[in-house]
Amino acid sequence: MKKLSETVGIPLATTHVGKYPRPSWYDYDFEDRSPSEVQAHDSTILEQYSDAVKAVFKDQELLGLDILSDGCFRYDEKGFLAEWWVNGFCRMGGLKRWITKPDGDTVIKSVITPECWKEVMSHYPNSHTSPSPPWQWPFWYTVEDEILPGKLDGLVEFYNLTKSFSTKPIKFSIADVILGGYTLVDRYYHDDRETLFALAKVFNRMLTDLATSGCPIIQLDWSLAGLHHVANKTKVRPEVWNEMIELFNEEVKGVNAQVWIHFCFGRLGDSLGLNCAETFKHIADCRADVIQIEAANTRGRFLKDELTNWKEHCPDKEIGLGIVSPYNLNSERPEQAAELIMTALQFVEAERLVLTTDEGFRINRTRSQEKLKTLVEAASIARKSG
Repeated sequence: MKKLSETVGIPLATTHVGKYPRPSWYDYDFEDRSPSEVQAHDSTILEQYSDAVKAVFKDQELLGLDILSDGCFRYDEKGFLAEWWVNGFCRMGGLKRWITKPDGDTVIKSVITPECWKEVMSHYPNSHTSPSPPWQWPFWYTVEDEILPGKLDGLVEFYNLTKSFSTKPIKFSIADVILGGYTLVDRYYHDDRETLFALAKVFNRMLTDLATSGCPIIQLDWSLAGLHHVANKTKVRPEVWNEMIELFNEEVKGVNAQVWIHFCFGRLGDSLGLNCAETFKHIADCRADVIQIEAANTRGRFLKDELTNWKEHCPDKEIGLGIVSPYNLNSERPEQAAELIMTALQFVEAERLVLTTDEGFRINRTRSQEKLKTLVEAASIARKSG
C-alpha cells in the first residue's frame, strides 16, 4: 500500500478530481485514436492537445496545486457518461458499439442483483431503455468475441506524452471499467460474472503499463459499480460487496502506483442526503490506497459519520476530501472550506489527508480557477491552524 507521504510528501496536499474546462480553441475528440495514430495523420492536432494540457498544468501550478491533472482532455465531449467510456470500451477488442440499446440485460444487473440495479436506474430515468439521451448513456456495447486489450495502450501514450510537461506529480483519472457493465450486453461469454472479470483482467494490463511508465497516482472513478450510491437507499448483500471488491482487486492487482477511488453523487448528493458512511463499513478488503469523498456539496453534514466509520472499519486507507463544489457558480469562501478540513482533522492526520474538489469541473474555466484558488487558500488556513 502506497502512502501520500511517499507520492506527495506534503501535509494537506491539494489537487482536483480530474475533469477541467478545455481552452476554447481546443475542440478535438480522439475517440479510439492514440497520440501516435493522430501524429501520423495530422501533427497539428497533437500539438493542440499538448498545448491545451500545458495550459491547464500552468493554471494549476500558478494556483498552487500540489498534484496536477491533465484535465481529462483525452476524453471526448460527447456527453456526461460517454466521455468516460468512449475512451475505454471503444478501444478494447471483442466489443461492438451501438447507438441504441441492444436486446438483453446489461451484465451488471445480475451481479449486483436486480434490486441494486433498480436503485441506480431510479436516479437516471430512461437510461436503460431510451435510445440515446444526450446527457446520459449515448453508447452501448455488446461482447461479440473474447475481450482483448485492443488499443487500450493508447491511454498509456497520453500519459507518456504529458508527463514531461511538469515536475509535479500527475494524477491520471479514468472511469472504473466495471462501471461500464451498465451499458454492456454479453453475447460471447454467456456468464455475466465471467464477462466482468474478463474486463477487469484486460484493464489491469493497461493500468500496470501506466504505472510502469512512471504514473505515481491512478484514480478510478465510481468503482464498485456504484454501490456507494445504492447503499444509501437499499441494503446491499455482503456477497455483492465481496463480488465488486474482488473485481476491483483484479483490476489493480500488481499495479505499482498509488490507487485512488473517487466516490461521488453528482448533483443529487445534497438533496437526497447521499454519503459514504455505509460504504466505509464494507471496503476494508478493497486494494485502494486513498478513498475520495465529497463534503462541499453536502456542506459537511455527513462528514463526521463517514469518518467515524472509516476510522472503525478501514483506517489503513487514506482520505481524499472534496472541499469545493464543481457545480455552483458561487465560489465558497476559503474559511468555509477550511472548516471542512478542520472537521476532518479530528479523525485523519494531516499527512494522510489530501484535499480536492467534490467532482470534475462542469463550470467555465474562470470559475474553476476561482474554486481551485479557494481550495489552496483553505489548505493554507488549515495548515496554519494546525
